[in-house]
Amino acid sequence: MSRESFRAWLLTAGSAAALTLGPSESRGEDAETVSETALGAEDLERLAGRLRSDDVETRRGALNAILDAEKESVAALRARLLREYGPSPTRLFNAIRDARPRRRDGDAAGDVLEDLLVAPREGDREAIEVDLEIVSLLHALGRTRTAAGVAALLDFSLRERGIFQREIARTLRRMGDYAIPGLVLARQHEDRPTRVWCARLLEEMDRESPSVAVQQTDNELLAEILRAYASVHDPDAMRVIVSFTGSDRAAVRDAARLGVAQYGQNALWALRSAYENHTGEEPNTSWTWERTARELFDRYDRARLAEPSRLLDEGLSHAKSGDTDAMIATFRRVLALAPSLPRRTEMVEPLERHADVLMGDGRQQEALHVVRLALRLDPQGPRSARLRARDLYLQGRRALAVGVPDEALFAEAVRLDPDLDAAGEHLRRLQAERRRGSIRTLQASLAALAGLVGIGAIGGWAWQRQRRGEPRG
Repeated sequence: MSRESFRAWLLTAGSAAALTLGPSESRGEDAETVSETALGAEDLERLAGRLRSDDVETRRGALNAILDAEKESVAALRARLLREYGPSPTRLFNAIRDARPRRRDGDAAGDVLEDLLVAPREGDREAIEVDLEIVSLLHALGRTRTAAGVAALLDFSLRERGIFQREIARTLRRMGDYAIPGLVLARQHEDRPTRVWCARLLEEMDRESPSVAVQQTDNELLAEILRAYASVHDPDAMRVIVSFTGSDRAAVRDAARLGVAQYGQNALWALRSAYENHTGEEPNTSWTWERTARELFDRYDRARLAEPSRLLDEGLSHAKSGDTDAMIATFRRVLALAPSLPRRTEMVEPLERHADVLMGDGRQQEALHVVRLALRLDPQGPRSARLRARDLYLQGRRALAVGVPDEALFAEAVRLDPDLDAAGEHLRRLQAERRRGSIRTLQASLAALAGLVGIGAIGGWAWQRQRRGEPRG
Protein backbone atom coordinates (compact mmCIF):
# COMPACT_ATOMS: atom_id res chain seq x y z
CA MET A 1 0.00 0.00 0.00
CA SER A 2 1.43 3.38 -1.00
CA ARG A 3 1.57 6.36 1.34
CA GLU A 4 -1.25 7.96 -0.65
CA SER A 5 -3.39 4.82 -0.36
CA PHE A 6 -2.73 4.64 3.37
CA ARG A 7 -3.68 8.31 3.72
CA ALA A 8 -6.93 7.64 1.82
CA TRP A 9 -7.67 4.70 4.13
CA LEU A 10 -7.14 6.93 7.15
CA LEU A 11 -9.52 9.55 5.77
CA THR A 12 -12.13 6.89 5.07
CA ALA A 13 -11.78 5.47 8.57
CA GLY A 14 -11.60 8.88 10.22
CA SER A 15 -14.02 10.58 12.53
CA ALA A 16 -17.45 11.66 11.37
CA ALA A 17 -19.18 14.88 12.34
CA ALA A 18 -20.55 14.99 15.86
CA LEU A 19 -24.15 13.94 16.25
CA THR A 20 -26.50 14.61 19.11
CA LEU A 21 -29.96 13.62 20.19
CA GLY A 22 -30.83 17.05 21.52
CA PRO A 23 -33.95 19.01 20.57
CA SER A 24 -32.18 21.59 18.40
CA GLU A 25 -32.56 21.73 14.65
CA SER A 26 -29.87 20.50 12.31
CA ARG A 27 -27.48 23.40 11.73
CA GLY A 28 -25.79 22.34 8.52
CA GLU A 29 -28.68 21.42 6.27
CA ASP A 30 -29.41 24.76 4.63
CA ALA A 31 -26.19 26.64 4.00
CA GLU A 32 -22.78 27.27 5.43
CA THR A 33 -22.54 30.08 7.90
CA VAL A 34 -20.29 32.91 6.76
CA SER A 35 -18.55 34.93 9.43
CA GLU A 36 -19.93 38.46 9.63
CA THR A 37 -16.45 39.77 10.49
CA ALA A 38 -14.68 38.31 7.45
CA LEU A 39 -13.00 41.15 5.57
CA GLY A 40 -12.19 41.30 1.86
CA ALA A 41 -9.93 43.55 -0.18
CA GLU A 42 -12.65 46.18 -0.68
CA ASP A 43 -13.46 46.23 3.04
CA LEU A 44 -9.80 46.78 3.92
CA GLU A 45 -9.48 49.53 1.31
CA ARG A 46 -12.48 51.31 2.84
CA LEU A 47 -11.17 50.90 6.39
CA ALA A 48 -7.70 52.08 5.38
CA GLY A 49 -9.31 55.26 4.08
CA ARG A 50 -10.98 55.79 7.44
CA LEU A 51 -7.63 55.28 9.19
CA ARG A 52 -6.48 58.43 7.37
CA SER A 53 -9.32 60.55 8.79
CA ASP A 54 -8.55 63.74 10.73
CA ASP A 55 -10.99 62.55 13.43
CA VAL A 56 -9.35 60.24 15.95
CA GLU A 57 -12.63 58.46 16.80
CA THR A 58 -13.19 57.66 13.13
CA ARG A 59 -9.69 56.21 13.02
CA ARG A 60 -10.37 54.20 16.17
CA GLY A 61 -13.56 52.74 14.74
CA ALA A 62 -11.73 51.62 11.59
CA LEU A 63 -8.91 50.15 13.69
CA ASN A 64 -11.34 48.13 15.81
CA ALA A 65 -13.04 46.79 12.69
CA ILE A 66 -9.69 45.58 11.34
CA LEU A 67 -8.68 44.04 14.67
CA ASP A 68 -12.00 42.17 14.87
CA ALA A 69 -11.32 40.31 11.61
CA GLU A 70 -11.43 36.54 12.03
CA LYS A 71 -9.38 33.80 10.42
CA GLU A 72 -11.43 33.89 7.20
CA SER A 73 -9.83 37.30 6.56
CA VAL A 74 -6.20 36.12 6.65
CA ALA A 75 -5.76 36.04 2.85
CA ALA A 76 -7.07 39.60 2.45
CA LEU A 77 -5.03 40.86 5.42
CA ARG A 78 -1.89 39.24 4.01
CA ALA A 79 -2.40 40.73 0.54
CA ARG A 80 -2.94 44.18 2.02
CA LEU A 81 0.12 43.91 4.26
CA LEU A 82 2.45 42.75 1.49
CA ARG A 83 1.50 45.45 -1.02
CA GLU A 84 3.92 48.23 -1.94
CA TYR A 85 3.87 51.35 0.23
CA GLY A 86 4.93 54.86 -0.77
CA PRO A 87 7.13 56.12 2.08
CA SER A 88 10.72 54.91 2.30
CA PRO A 89 11.85 52.64 5.16
CA THR A 90 13.66 55.57 6.75
CA ARG A 91 10.51 57.70 6.77
CA LEU A 92 8.47 54.84 8.24
CA PHE A 93 11.05 54.25 10.97
CA ASN A 94 11.31 57.94 11.85
CA ALA A 95 7.49 58.30 12.00
CA ILE A 96 7.23 55.47 14.52
CA ARG A 97 10.07 56.92 16.56
CA ASP A 98 8.57 60.40 16.58
CA ALA A 99 5.07 59.15 17.42
CA ARG A 100 6.18 57.36 20.58
CA PRO A 101 6.53 59.19 23.89
CA ARG A 102 9.89 58.86 25.61
CA ARG A 103 10.75 57.96 29.16
CA ARG A 104 13.79 59.25 31.01
CA ASP A 105 15.79 56.17 30.12
CA GLY A 106 15.09 56.83 26.44
CA ASP A 107 13.04 53.67 25.88
CA ALA A 108 9.71 53.97 24.09
CA ALA A 109 6.71 53.59 26.38
CA GLY A 110 3.16 52.39 25.76
CA ASP A 111 1.51 50.62 22.85
CA VAL A 112 2.88 51.67 19.47
CA LEU A 113 -0.53 51.10 17.85
CA GLU A 114 -2.20 53.54 20.25
CA ASP A 115 0.67 56.00 19.80
CA LEU A 116 0.25 55.97 16.02
CA LEU A 117 -3.52 56.23 16.32
CA VAL A 118 -3.44 59.47 18.35
CA ALA A 119 -0.21 60.95 16.97
CA PRO A 120 -0.59 64.51 15.58
CA ARG A 121 -0.69 64.69 11.78
CA GLU A 122 1.46 67.83 11.53
CA GLY A 123 4.66 65.88 10.80
CA ASP A 124 5.19 63.29 8.04
CA ARG A 125 1.48 62.52 7.75
CA GLU A 126 1.82 59.94 4.97
CA ALA A 127 4.41 57.91 6.91
CA ILE A 128 2.33 58.01 10.11
CA GLU A 129 -0.76 56.82 8.24
CA VAL A 130 1.13 53.99 6.53
CA ASP A 131 2.70 52.94 9.85
CA LEU A 132 -0.74 52.89 11.49
CA GLU A 133 -2.15 50.71 8.72
CA ILE A 134 0.80 48.30 8.77
CA VAL A 135 0.81 47.85 12.55
CA SER A 136 -2.98 47.39 12.61
CA LEU A 137 -2.63 44.63 9.99
CA LEU A 138 0.15 42.99 12.02
CA HIS A 139 -2.03 42.96 15.13
CA ALA A 140 -5.06 41.68 13.17
CA LEU A 141 -3.08 38.77 11.71
CA GLY A 142 -1.83 37.88 15.18
CA ARG A 143 -5.34 37.91 16.58
CA THR A 144 -6.51 35.36 13.99
CA ARG A 145 -4.27 32.87 15.88
CA THR A 146 -3.55 30.87 12.72
CA ALA A 147 -0.43 29.40 11.13
CA ALA A 148 -1.32 31.27 7.93
CA GLY A 149 -1.31 34.51 9.91
CA VAL A 150 2.14 33.73 11.31
CA ALA A 151 3.39 32.97 7.78
CA ALA A 152 2.17 36.37 6.60
CA LEU A 153 3.95 38.08 9.50
CA LEU A 154 7.20 36.27 8.70
CA ASP A 155 7.03 37.06 4.99
CA PHE A 156 6.47 40.72 5.78
CA SER A 157 9.33 40.61 8.28
CA LEU A 158 11.62 39.27 5.57
CA ARG A 159 10.68 42.10 3.23
CA GLU A 160 10.83 44.88 5.83
CA ARG A 161 13.57 43.53 8.09
CA GLY A 162 14.50 45.80 10.97
CA ILE A 163 11.68 48.34 10.87
CA PHE A 164 8.76 46.31 12.21
CA GLN A 165 10.70 43.34 13.57
CA ARG A 166 10.14 44.31 17.18
CA GLU A 167 6.41 44.74 16.67
CA ILE A 168 6.17 41.43 14.82
CA ALA A 169 7.96 39.73 17.72
CA ARG A 170 5.53 41.32 20.18
CA THR A 171 2.61 40.14 18.08
CA LEU A 172 3.92 36.56 18.02
CA ARG A 173 4.50 36.59 21.77
CA ARG A 174 0.97 37.87 22.33
CA MET A 175 -0.31 34.92 20.31
CA GLY A 176 1.26 32.60 22.86
CA ASP A 177 0.91 28.91 22.05
CA TYR A 178 -1.23 29.72 19.00
CA ALA A 179 1.97 30.88 17.32
CA ILE A 180 3.59 27.44 17.71
CA PRO A 181 2.27 25.83 14.48
CA GLY A 182 3.41 28.78 12.37
CA LEU A 183 6.81 28.97 14.06
CA VAL A 184 7.32 25.22 13.58
CA LEU A 185 6.39 25.48 9.91
CA ALA A 186 8.93 28.32 9.61
CA ARG A 187 11.64 25.65 9.71
CA GLN A 188 10.93 25.30 6.00
CA HIS A 189 11.16 29.05 5.37
CA GLU A 190 13.42 29.96 2.47
CA ASP A 191 15.28 32.58 4.52
CA ARG A 192 17.80 31.12 6.99
CA PRO A 193 17.85 34.15 9.38
CA THR A 194 14.04 33.89 9.60
CA ARG A 195 14.33 30.20 10.49
CA VAL A 196 16.87 30.99 13.21
CA TRP A 197 14.79 33.87 14.54
CA CYS A 198 11.66 31.66 14.81
CA ALA A 199 13.64 28.93 16.58
CA ARG A 200 14.82 31.52 19.11
CA LEU A 201 11.25 32.71 19.67
CA LEU A 202 10.15 29.13 20.40
CA GLU A 203 13.06 28.82 22.80
CA GLU A 204 12.10 32.07 24.55
CA MET A 205 8.55 30.71 24.89
CA ASP A 206 9.95 27.44 26.30
CA ARG A 207 8.21 25.57 23.49
CA GLU A 208 11.20 24.32 21.48
CA SER A 209 10.62 20.72 22.62
CA PRO A 210 7.74 18.86 20.90
CA SER A 211 6.87 17.08 24.14
CA VAL A 212 6.32 20.47 25.80
CA ALA A 213 4.65 22.15 22.83
CA VAL A 214 1.89 19.51 22.67
CA GLN A 215 0.76 20.06 26.25
CA GLN A 216 -2.44 21.78 25.17
CA THR A 217 -6.10 21.66 26.21
CA ASP A 218 -7.38 23.24 22.98
CA ASN A 219 -8.01 20.28 20.69
CA GLU A 220 -7.85 22.26 17.44
CA LEU A 221 -4.59 23.95 18.47
CA LEU A 222 -3.06 20.60 19.42
CA ALA A 223 -4.13 19.07 16.12
CA GLU A 224 -2.59 21.99 14.24
CA ILE A 225 0.68 21.62 16.18
CA LEU A 226 0.82 17.90 15.31
CA ARG A 227 0.18 18.67 11.65
CA ALA A 228 2.94 21.29 11.68
CA TYR A 229 5.53 18.91 13.14
CA ALA A 230 4.56 16.20 10.65
CA SER A 231 4.78 18.66 7.74
CA VAL A 232 8.42 19.48 8.56
CA HIS A 233 9.17 15.80 9.37
CA ASP A 234 10.62 16.72 12.76
CA PRO A 235 12.32 13.51 13.97
CA ASP A 236 12.02 14.54 17.62
CA ALA A 237 8.23 14.85 17.26
CA MET A 238 7.67 11.44 15.65
CA ARG A 239 7.13 9.48 18.87
CA VAL A 240 5.00 12.28 20.28
CA ILE A 241 2.74 12.20 17.23
CA VAL A 242 2.43 8.41 17.35
CA SER A 243 1.44 8.65 21.02
CA PHE A 244 -1.65 10.67 20.04
CA THR A 245 -2.91 8.18 17.42
CA GLY A 246 -5.03 6.52 20.11
CA SER A 247 -6.40 9.78 21.57
CA ASP A 248 -10.04 10.00 22.63
CA ARG A 249 -10.18 13.44 20.98
CA ALA A 250 -11.23 12.92 17.36
CA ALA A 251 -9.52 15.99 15.87
CA VAL A 252 -6.26 15.17 17.65
CA ARG A 253 -6.42 11.48 16.74
CA ASP A 254 -7.07 12.20 13.06
CA ALA A 255 -4.25 14.75 12.87
CA ALA A 256 -1.81 12.30 14.50
CA ARG A 257 -2.74 9.45 12.17
CA LEU A 258 -2.41 11.60 9.09
CA GLY A 259 0.91 12.81 10.50
CA VAL A 260 2.10 9.19 10.65
CA ALA A 261 1.27 8.88 6.96
CA GLN A 262 3.51 11.91 6.27
CA TYR A 263 6.45 10.31 8.08
CA GLY A 264 5.89 7.04 6.21
CA GLN A 265 8.67 4.48 6.59
CA ASN A 266 10.49 6.69 9.08
CA ALA A 267 7.69 6.10 11.58
CA LEU A 268 8.08 2.30 11.60
CA TRP A 269 10.13 1.97 14.79
CA ALA A 270 7.96 4.44 16.68
CA LEU A 271 4.88 2.47 15.57
CA ARG A 272 6.42 -0.84 16.59
CA SER A 273 7.31 0.55 20.02
CA ALA A 274 3.78 1.93 20.51
CA TYR A 275 2.24 -1.39 19.45
CA GLU A 276 4.35 -3.30 21.97
CA ASN A 277 3.61 -0.85 24.76
CA HIS A 278 -0.14 -0.99 24.08
CA THR A 279 -0.59 -4.72 23.54
CA GLY A 280 2.35 -6.22 25.43
CA GLU A 281 3.18 -8.13 22.24
CA GLU A 282 5.91 -7.62 19.69
CA PRO A 283 4.56 -6.79 16.23
CA ASN A 284 5.33 -9.14 13.37
CA THR A 285 8.73 -8.23 11.95
CA SER A 286 7.45 -8.76 8.41
CA TRP A 287 4.82 -6.01 8.75
CA THR A 288 5.39 -2.83 6.76
CA TRP A 289 4.90 0.53 8.42
CA GLU A 290 1.39 0.70 6.89
CA ARG A 291 0.43 -2.71 8.27
CA THR A 292 1.90 -1.88 11.67
CA ALA A 293 -0.04 1.39 11.75
CA ARG A 294 -3.31 -0.31 10.78
CA GLU A 295 -2.88 -3.02 13.41
CA LEU A 296 -2.01 -0.46 16.09
CA PHE A 297 -4.92 1.82 15.18
CA ASP A 298 -7.35 -1.13 15.12
CA ARG A 299 -6.23 -2.14 18.63
CA TYR A 300 -6.65 1.44 19.84
CA ASP A 301 -10.11 1.68 18.28
CA ARG A 302 -11.35 -1.62 19.70
CA ALA A 303 -10.36 -0.52 23.19
CA ARG A 304 -11.77 2.97 22.73
CA LEU A 305 -15.07 1.78 21.25
CA ALA A 306 -15.70 -1.14 23.62
CA GLU A 307 -17.95 0.87 25.95
CA PRO A 308 -19.88 2.68 23.15
CA SER A 309 -20.46 -0.68 21.44
CA ARG A 310 -21.78 -2.16 24.67
CA LEU A 311 -24.10 0.80 25.10
CA LEU A 312 -25.29 0.49 21.52
CA ASP A 313 -26.27 -3.13 22.13
CA GLU A 314 -28.09 -1.99 25.26
CA GLY A 315 -29.95 0.71 23.31
CA LEU A 316 -30.98 -1.79 20.63
CA SER A 317 -32.33 -4.08 23.35
CA HIS A 318 -34.43 -1.20 24.68
CA ALA A 319 -35.71 -0.62 21.16
CA LYS A 320 -36.83 -4.25 20.84
CA SER A 321 -38.61 -4.12 24.19
CA GLY A 322 -40.39 -0.89 23.24
CA ASP A 323 -38.73 1.25 25.91
CA THR A 324 -38.10 4.19 23.58
CA ASP A 325 -37.19 6.66 26.34
CA ALA A 326 -34.37 4.38 27.50
CA MET A 327 -33.39 3.79 23.87
CA ILE A 328 -33.03 7.52 23.19
CA ALA A 329 -31.08 8.10 26.41
CA THR A 330 -28.69 5.24 25.62
CA PHE A 331 -28.19 6.32 22.01
CA ARG A 332 -27.39 9.80 23.29
CA ARG A 333 -24.63 8.36 25.48
CA VAL A 334 -23.28 6.33 22.56
CA LEU A 335 -22.96 9.38 20.33
CA ALA A 336 -21.45 11.47 23.12
CA LEU A 337 -18.72 8.88 23.60
CA ALA A 338 -18.13 7.95 19.96
CA PRO A 339 -19.87 10.09 17.31
CA SER A 340 -17.98 8.21 14.57
CA LEU A 341 -18.79 4.71 15.85
CA PRO A 342 -18.68 2.40 12.79
CA ARG A 343 -21.88 0.67 13.97
CA ARG A 344 -23.82 3.93 14.30
CA THR A 345 -26.05 3.08 11.30
CA GLU A 346 -27.64 0.32 13.38
CA MET A 347 -29.51 3.08 15.21
CA VAL A 348 -31.30 4.26 12.07
CA GLU A 349 -34.05 1.64 11.85
CA PRO A 350 -35.24 1.91 15.48
CA LEU A 351 -35.11 5.70 15.23
CA GLU A 352 -37.27 5.60 12.09
CA ARG A 353 -39.81 3.36 13.81
CA HIS A 354 -39.85 5.71 16.79
CA ALA A 355 -40.39 8.70 14.51
CA ASP A 356 -43.37 6.95 12.89
CA VAL A 357 -44.92 6.38 16.34
CA LEU A 358 -44.40 10.04 17.23
CA MET A 359 -46.00 11.11 13.95
CA GLY A 360 -48.98 8.89 14.65
CA ASP A 361 -49.36 10.43 18.10
CA GLY A 362 -49.33 13.93 16.64
CA ARG A 363 -45.94 14.80 18.18
CA GLN A 364 -44.68 16.30 14.93
CA GLN A 365 -41.79 18.39 16.26
CA GLU A 366 -40.28 15.52 18.22
CA ALA A 367 -40.64 13.28 15.19
CA LEU A 368 -38.81 15.82 13.04
CA HIS A 369 -35.82 15.87 15.43
CA VAL A 370 -35.60 12.07 15.42
CA VAL A 371 -35.90 11.86 11.62
CA ARG A 372 -33.13 14.37 11.10
CA LEU A 373 -30.86 12.59 13.54
CA ALA A 374 -31.41 9.31 11.69
CA LEU A 375 -30.58 11.07 8.41
CA ARG A 376 -27.33 12.45 9.83
CA LEU A 377 -26.36 9.00 11.04
CA ASP A 378 -26.65 7.55 7.52
CA PRO A 379 -27.38 10.26 4.93
CA GLN A 380 -26.88 7.97 1.92
CA GLY A 381 -28.09 4.71 3.39
CA PRO A 382 -30.91 2.43 2.22
CA ARG A 383 -33.44 4.24 4.41
CA SER A 384 -32.38 7.76 3.44
CA ALA A 385 -35.17 8.26 0.87
CA ARG A 386 -37.84 7.21 3.38
CA LEU A 387 -36.33 9.49 6.01
CA ARG A 388 -36.15 12.45 3.64
CA ALA A 389 -39.80 11.83 2.76
CA ARG A 390 -40.72 12.04 6.43
CA ASP A 391 -38.64 15.18 6.84
CA LEU A 392 -40.53 16.84 3.96
CA TYR A 393 -43.88 15.63 5.23
CA LEU A 394 -43.20 17.04 8.70
CA GLN A 395 -42.04 20.32 7.18
CA GLY A 396 -45.30 20.40 5.25
CA ARG A 397 -47.29 19.81 8.43
CA ARG A 398 -45.42 22.65 10.12
CA ALA A 399 -46.16 24.95 7.17
CA LEU A 400 -49.87 24.05 7.40
CA ALA A 401 -49.87 24.84 11.10
CA VAL A 402 -48.71 28.42 10.47
CA GLY A 403 -51.14 28.95 7.60
CA VAL A 404 -48.77 28.72 4.62
CA PRO A 405 -49.57 25.36 2.95
CA ASP A 406 -46.92 24.08 0.54
CA GLU A 407 -48.24 21.39 -1.77
CA ALA A 408 -44.75 20.79 -3.23
CA LEU A 409 -43.44 19.45 0.10
CA PHE A 410 -46.07 16.71 0.23
CA ALA A 411 -45.66 15.95 -3.47
CA GLU A 412 -41.92 15.39 -3.06
CA ALA A 413 -42.51 13.29 0.06
CA VAL A 414 -44.88 11.04 -1.91
CA ARG A 415 -42.36 10.77 -4.74
CA LEU A 416 -39.62 9.66 -2.34
CA ASP A 417 -41.86 7.25 -0.43
CA PRO A 418 -45.15 6.31 -2.14
CA ASP A 419 -46.07 4.26 0.95
CA LEU A 420 -46.15 7.31 3.21
CA ASP A 421 -49.95 7.45 3.33
CA ALA A 422 -50.14 10.54 5.54
CA ALA A 423 -48.25 12.58 2.94
CA GLY A 424 -50.49 11.29 0.14
CA GLU A 425 -53.60 12.16 2.13
CA HIS A 426 -52.45 15.73 2.76
CA LEU A 427 -51.40 16.12 -0.86
CA ARG A 428 -54.82 15.01 -2.13
CA ARG A 429 -56.55 17.33 0.35
CA LEU A 430 -54.48 20.33 -0.77
CA GLN A 431 -55.04 19.49 -4.44
CA ALA A 432 -58.80 19.24 -3.84
CA GLU A 433 -58.81 22.57 -2.01
CA ARG A 434 -56.85 24.10 -4.84
CA ARG A 435 -59.39 22.82 -7.38
CA ARG A 436 -62.30 24.05 -5.27
CA GLY A 437 -60.57 27.38 -4.95
CA SER A 438 -60.14 27.53 -8.71
CA ILE A 439 -63.83 26.77 -9.25
CA ARG A 440 -64.87 29.41 -6.73
CA THR A 441 -62.58 31.91 -8.38
CA LEU A 442 -64.08 31.07 -11.81
CA GLN A 443 -67.63 31.37 -10.47
CA ALA A 444 -66.85 34.69 -8.87
CA SER A 445 -65.29 35.93 -12.10
CA LEU A 446 -68.33 34.84 -14.13
CA ALA A 447 -70.69 36.48 -11.66
CA ALA A 448 -68.69 39.68 -11.81
CA LEU A 449 -68.69 39.55 -15.59
CA ALA A 450 -72.45 38.96 -15.65
CA GLY A 451 -72.93 41.90 -13.34
CA LEU A 452 -70.86 44.12 -15.59
CA VAL A 453 -72.84 42.99 -18.63
CA GLY A 454 -76.11 43.71 -16.81
CA ILE A 455 -74.96 47.15 -15.77
CA GLY A 456 -73.85 47.82 -19.32
CA ALA A 457 -77.21 46.74 -20.71
CA ILE A 458 -79.16 48.95 -18.32
CA GLY A 459 -76.89 51.87 -19.11
CA GLY A 460 -77.40 51.33 -22.86
CA TRP A 461 -81.17 51.13 -22.50
CA ALA A 462 -81.24 54.35 -20.49
CA TRP A 463 -79.11 56.11 -23.05
CA GLN A 464 -81.39 55.06 -25.91
CA ARG A 465 -84.50 56.31 -24.09
CA GLN A 466 -82.79 59.62 -23.39
CA ARG A 467 -82.05 60.08 -27.09
CA ARG A 468 -85.71 59.44 -27.98
CA GLY A 469 -86.80 61.95 -25.35
CA GLU A 470 -88.65 59.39 -23.33
CA PRO A 471 -88.87 60.16 -19.63
CA ARG A 472 -86.86 57.98 -17.33
CA GLY A 473 -88.87 55.50 -15.35
